[in-house]
Amino acid sequence: MVLTAVVGLLALSSTAQAAEMPWRTSVEDALAEAAKSDKLVMIDFSDTDCVWCDRMDSETLADTTVVTACERVIPVRVYVEEMPDLARKHEIEGVPSFIFVESSGDEAGRIVGFLPPEEFIHRLDLVLQEQERVVNLRKRVAAEPQDMEAKAELARIYCERRQGDLAAPLVDALSALPKEDAPEDMADILLNTGIAYGSRGNNDRALVYLDRVIKNYPDTEEAEWASFFTGLALGLKGEREAAIKQLEQVISTAKNEGIRERARILRDRFQAVDEQAPPTGPSL
Repeated sequence: MVLTAVVGLLALSSTAQAAEMPWRTSVEDALAEAAKSDKLVMIDFSDTDCVWCDRMDSETLADTTVVTACERVIPVRVYVEEMPDLARKHEIEGVPSFIFVESSGDEAGRIVGFLPPEEFIHRLDLVLQEQERVVNLRKRVAAEPQDMEAKAELARIYCERRQGDLAAPLVDALSALPKEDAPEDMADILLNTGIAYGSRGNNDRALVYLDRVIKNYPDTEEAEWASFFTGLALGLKGEREAAIKQLEQVISTAKNEGIRERARILRDRFQAVDEQAPPTGPSL
């Protein structure tokens, strides 16, 4: 009888540590729900043939503390083989991957790979803390459009998230200020806005912001990087000759040896491309 009681207690203890995540099955429905609740949607990109996904399910996502922590988001599970377009959109390179998005579909953060419960909750907390910061900054900008400090901070976050379209209006307002009133890192903000656009394949918009760095902040390291990325963007647009010319200028004028070396490598890559083939290279 004692043994039976002990076994029963152990089973009860084990059950207490297990819980079920309330997965939504439709991303569209989850986004609609998020619009009403202001929560982030947590998209779990998984695979039916994935050992680490199975471990994530059994060891982490079934943990009571994790399920409780995830009450702050709207969880939805998708399988990459069933939704390849969505996986490509979010640049999923491996599973499990957890992408956190706003109701607009804009990404707010990600957690990649298997994590034990405590670490997963810690990473989730970081995503939600930054999102709270973003929401508060948006409120500041809406309440006081002349709050350039809030605009600059929000623009930096959008650039880190590679969200050029969200950063651009803020950056445009900041770059319209007299230089003495602009943020000290204005050149860096412009550079990262260009990189954010380029990393999403919008090289035309990338060139606009890279050009502003080169023209408005010459003789800076940011301008040297902008010149390098201009060569890259031109090459990716198919303008190979212009790209090579731009990169050769970087090689001859940049003070930073690392930038010069990258320019040499990229120039040689574009030169090696067959005349009839579209140039390929790394994304911004």
